[in-house]
Parts: sequence; structure tokens; C-alpha cells
Amino acid sequence: MKKSTNPVPASAETPMHERILGAAFQAFMEEGYAGTSTLDIATRAKVSKRDLYANFASKHAVLVDCIKGRADRMRLPRLPRRLRAAAKLGRHRDAIRRRRLLCR
Repeated sequence: MKKSTNPVPASAETPMHERILGAAFQAFMEEGYAGTSTLDIATRAKVSKRDLYANFASKHAVLVDCIKGRADRMRLPRLPRRLRAAAKLGRHRDAIRRRRLLCR
């Protein structure tokens, strides 16, 4: 197992579930899915394999949660009602500009 340059902090403030996901994401990025074992993930997250399996059914379930978490971060906020109405009326350029300003 290759040592991570940015270990996942093991503190009371970081929930175990989040530590596992962070450690798994780092491991998958560095070693790939096939090159990462559940022991690698547990070691990086500073939890036991028992705790890992108490939170996730399998390594595949950890991967799915990692992907869902990253996908949720990528979603844009929904446009306010008045901007959706403006876009429907054909003033989509103004609505898009306002949305970009809101997302900053």
C-alpha cells in the first residue's frame, strides 16, 4: 500500500462515514479501484474493517457513495422562479448571466 501524502484526519469532529469516503476517494484516485482493498481504505481512514463494513456493504458500495458525493457537489443551484420565467419567455441570455452571478 502506498502511503497517502494527505492523510484523512481522524478526529471526533469528522464523522466516521465521511472519513471512510475521503480515504476511499484518495485510495481510488491513487491506486485505482482494483488496486485498492478494503483494508487500505480502513487503514487510511483510521477505522477497523469491522467499522468499514458496518457503514458500507462492500467496496463497490463505497465507490458508489464516493461518486454520488462528487456528483452532488457538481450540481448547480436551481434558478429562482423569476429567472425561470424569463428564460421561458425567450430572455434566456439575461437569465443565464444572472445565474452565473448568483453562483459566484
